[in-house]
This record gives sequence, structure tokens and C-alpha cells, in this order.
Amino acid sequence: DLDAALDYSDKNPMYKIQYAHARMHSIFAKAQVVPEEIESGSADLALLTEDYERQLINQLRDFPSVLTRAAENCAPHIVCEYLEQTAGTANSWYHSGNPSRNPSLAVLVDDSKIRGARLILARSLQIVLQNGLAILGVTAPKRMMQEPATDGT
Repeated sequence: DLDAALDYSDKNPMYKIQYAHARMHSIFAKAQVVPEEIESGSADLALLTEDYERQLINQLRDFPSVLTRAAENCAPHIVCEYLEQTAGTANSWYHSGNPSRNPSLAVLVDDSKIRGARLILARSLQIVLQNGLAILGVTAPKRMMQEPATDGT
């Protein structure tokens, strides 16, 4: 659907995935960390006990088998569907930590141990989204640009 492909909203699966990827970079910028310098062994992932966190960990764990299944069946749509579902969970995770509603669920909480674990989760998510998009030949922007003006301005 060409209209959906040009839509700058989560009705467009690729936009939704790219947006989730860019959102992870936004988290890193707010935390003032370089994503490539986040070390997976530096935090206790057992601290990630919230529903969306566990769901994301399980989804990220499935990435290699999703790629295998897609390759064996010559079915790139399997990767698309996986990335869309994972991006949806990522966006729900991010929104669950809205500072005005649930500050304890925010990625960048004051507790340094939980913050570190959540930054590793965000980094893992960013890597999977970036790699999945690359496999599909789609860019993984660090920032999303605004929708182009339709009135010529």
C-alpha cells in the first residue's frame, strides 16, 4: 500500500520501526551516553522485572530464530512482522515510564543499577532494530525528521 508507505505515523510499519530506533538514540542523548560504549556485562538484567521489560527481553532473544525462519522460507515479511511487533512493545515500554504517570518505570530513573539495566535493554533493542532494518535495506535513522509539508512550504 503506497499510501501507508508514505504515511508518517505508526500506520506505516517501517516508520514505526524507525521511530522506535530513533527513540532509543534519544534516550542515549538524554542520558549523555554513547550507545557503543554501553557494556552489556555492566548491569544486572535481573533487575528488569516489569512486564514490558520481560516481553522485550523475550522478543530480542527470538531475533536469531526469526532471521533463520525468514531465510529458510525466503520470507522477508517474517522479519518485518517481528520488527513491527518489537517496535510496538518498545514504544509501549517507553510510554509506560511517562514521568507524569509512572516515573519509577522511566528508562532514566535515579537508581543507577536499574538505569544501567534499562540502558542495556535500550541498546540491545537499538542494535536489533538497526540490524533488522539493514537486512531489509531500510535506513535506521538516529533522529526522525518532520513530515514534509504538503502545501509547498
